[in-house]
Amino acid sequence: MAGALVDLFAERALVRGQIITYSGDAARSLALASVARATADGSWLALVAVGDLGVEAAVELGVDLTRTIVVDTRCADHRRWVDVVGTAADGCEVIIAAAPPQLSERALRWLRQRLRSRGAVLLVLADRDRPARDRPVPDRYGADLGFDVRTSQWVGIERGAGTLQARRVEVSITGRRVHRMRTAAYWLPGPDGVIAPADPLVVASESDGSSTIASGVS
Repeated sequence: MAGALVDLFAERALVRGQIITYSGDAARSLALASVARATADGSWLALVAVGDLGVEAAVELGVDLTRTIVVDTRCADHRRWVDVVGTAADGCEVIIAAAPPQLSERALRWLRQRLRSRGAVLLVLADRDRPARDRPVPDRYGADLGFDVRTSQWVGIERGAGTLQARRVEVSITGRRVHRMRTAAYWLPGPDGVIAPADPLVVASESDGSSTIASGVS
């Protein structure tokens, strides 16, 4: 992942066997930025049922498309979704998947075991249209980490004209491995095209010592 993003992760890296959720209007951008370094280092990335994920945006955020496969299926049934993601884990270290409409506890346990046995990490993109009254996104998927990513500022548009040059986002961090919610602000990217913190990050909670996978996946 981009060096500036490691502070968002308790282990300062993606961790094999973990499930991480991304929600909010800027979720896709942060998810892609999180896996870019892994693909550059040689890991395979599977994109499952995320047909609206822009190729150009992926490249701009550093994703190596030569190490990326696309599984273009809607997976309306949660059992089908679990099967497809589990199969992707056979050949890919990193998986980004659109969230299923529902996921049973039994299916979640099977999927987590599958990820651990295959040494893969799953990034779930939550439904942007899901009602706010629903359970928090990380809770629904038993996520180790959950990022809610919201755009707070665009730079470059003046009175309806101009070119977008930078995007500032606010990130809320929760999940099973976070003792209390943390927040951070990032340029995704900044005016210079680089991903960087916009404000000092609140100090991360201590993790339980799980094994990490470098700045990418190994």
